[in-house]
Amino acid sequence: MSRTAHGSATTAPAEKAARPVDVPLGPLLLLGVSAYALAVAGWFWALGTEMPLGPGRILESLYLGLSVVAPSDVYTAQSLKAYSEMPMPDGAKTMLLAARWLGAIFFILTVAKVALGYTYQGVLKRYAKWRYQDHVVIIGDRPFAYEAAREAARRDLRVVHFEPGGKETIPDGILTLDSDIGLPAMLEWSSAHRARAVIFATGDNADSAELAERLFNDKAFQAQARRASDQGIAASKARAGPHIFVFTDDAWYERREELDYSFHAPPDVPAEEAQLDSVVEYVGESRAAARALMTREPVFRLQKDEIQHTIVVGFGHMGQAILAELCESQRTDPSRKQRITILDPNPDVWTQFTQQVPAWQDVFDGVFIPRPVDALEDHQATFVARLKAAPPAAIYVTTGGGIDPMAAAADVKRVIANMAENGLVPEDKIGCPIFACARGGSGRLAGNVAAKIPADTTCPVLQRLPIEPFGSWRDLVAASRVLDDEPDLAAFDIHATHTKLYSAAPPANWSHLAEINRYSSRSAASYVPALLHAAGFDLAPWLTGTTGEAPSVNRLPRLAQGHPLIDSPSTAVKLARLEHVRWCAERYLRGFRRGPKDLDRKRHHGLVPFDALDGGSKAYNIQYIAALEDILFSKATGAWVARPVDVRPTVMRPTDYALIREADLDPEAMTLDMQASKPATPTPDTKDVELAHG
Repeated sequence: MSRTAHGSATTAPAEKAARPVDVPLGPLLLLGVSAYALAVAGWFWALGTEMPLGPGRILESLYLGLSVVAPSDVYTAQSLKAYSEMPMPDGAKTMLLAARWLGAIFFILTVAKVALGYTYQGVLKRYAKWRYQDHVVIIGDRPFAYEAAREAARRDLRVVHFEPGGKETIPDGILTLDSDIGLPAMLEWSSAHRARAVIFATGDNADSAELAERLFNDKAFQAQARRASDQGIAASKARAGPHIFVFTDDAWYERREELDYSFHAPPDVPAEEAQLDSVVEYVGESRAAARALMTREPVFRLQKDEIQHTIVVGFGHMGQAILAELCESQRTDPSRKQRITILDPNPDVWTQFTQQVPAWQDVFDGVFIPRPVDALEDHQATFVARLKAAPPAAIYVTTGGGIDPMAAAADVKRVIANMAENGLVPEDKIGCPIFACARGGSGRLAGNVAAKIPADTTCPVLQRLPIEPFGSWRDLVAASRVLDDEPDLAAFDIHATHTKLYSAAPPANWSHLAEINRYSSRSAASYVPALLHAAGFDLAPWLTGTTGEAPSVNRLPRLAQGHPLIDSPSTAVKLARLEHVRWCAERYLRGFRRGPKDLDRKRHHGLVPFDALDGGSKAYNIQYIAALEDILFSKATGAWVARPVDVRPTVMRPTDYALIREADLDPEAMTLDMQASKPATPTPDTKDVELAHG
């Protein structure tokens, strides 16, 4: 790799097998110095019979010592030839002979070093073309591309990075090549059909999307990828072809559906079994940053009040991404809406949001205050009333447009502390993290921020409002899953489960779904930790990375034996209600409204409260929860989680028993000593039900 995003050299750890053999410069220099020193010492000894001790003898020895680097033993200088024929001690002759051999080796290796320097680029290219597999191909020069390359090298993955004018100069495990050679040549020289991921992150969103489209529609390339998978060349045969990622600006990402950049391949013939094949997925900076933050520091674990209340300061792309993640992955109470208070001095951002999400009031309890936090003026009463009704579990500062988020976070901290000290809000209930968006990657989450809040409520409020940065490029890369072996494995398992539950149609490969529907299954996967928390599980082992890996929605928590997801009929119904709420939130945030089903006009009849669903739809949601339990027992790859022994049991309701029986499940079998879930059986009237897949 020749440059980082700022044009400076990088020193990312390298994988030894990722480059051809080279002559190391350090040992080569040591060899040359040793040969010269030995020759000087030998000549100094030999000249003792001809010259007295003094500067002349020293200078002559230094000069004659240069002969060790000559390519032959025939001296061209007459004086050197004469010296070679003079009598000298045997010890001096031995030293000079050893020096000549070392010098000859030094000369040969130096020539090899120079030759490899001239052919280095070509050798590396051919090595990558014929030997690379299960590697990462990156095209573009955005900061995300550079951080993805560095993070891949840290994980000992092979990387081929194409950038404008790129040239391999530093053996850092990242093969850097010129992107101006064109897409076909880049795919050929990088052996992209055997890669685990191809990442497009050029400076032009449309250009990245066009390149991804060309790759996705390239039949010859896809055929190569399938042959490689069938031959077992790829790391996992479950994936036929690389996962294609497109990193774009936030505005472009949020409108990808309207821009018709939602690639899918209609099946040529019905599949006997669905396959996790090559697809195109879009990555937006704000959504990836929000996902990283919510995965590492979930709000439901910070929540101390019955109502989950969060404050969002700044409602640009990052603020709206935070809101979407809150609604899609953090709610744990089906009977209480999340309370979200939004502050932004620009009222146009709220107007635009409500136009895009006309049913937002069905998703969350929200108030928009068109003021900065340090100039609330006539809106202070509203702000104070919401703080008194439910103290915030977290505050997110996502300001932009010249307003530094860290400075704005300090203002938030000062204003709320002053309100508490002046008795406007209960001082003993104020204590939560303030997450400030360090856009551009300078932030790094430190871990469990709840531990930084003093338990002593008599401590000054300023100490109970710690400021934590988020949004580092490394966190974005991890949350976007671009380096995972199977980036969509969890979502694919959930999609396959839904398909078996509600559809009699033949299974469809992952690429046969529109990207927006694949996103829906990813959303369902990201909600699993909240469901586990609502069911009483302790997620600490998964969140703290006891397995050596950071928490990821693609590595879902695994259920410990003896700790089933469903420990009672009421737990099953509660989780089914929550999953339906999540599905409604995801649809509403995409602009859907309630009405007769018409996906083109974004209407769906299922956007009603759980109790208003027909019997088949309720049964379907419950069956999904039962099937999810099996996924978390047998297919999840994250850390083991369990219920604490002192967890509060779920309240039992007779109506829940009836709902379980309507779902063709046995309520009596749902006890704490269950070792596995009862397989879910679809009911006859669920053919038109849609959840994460639809």
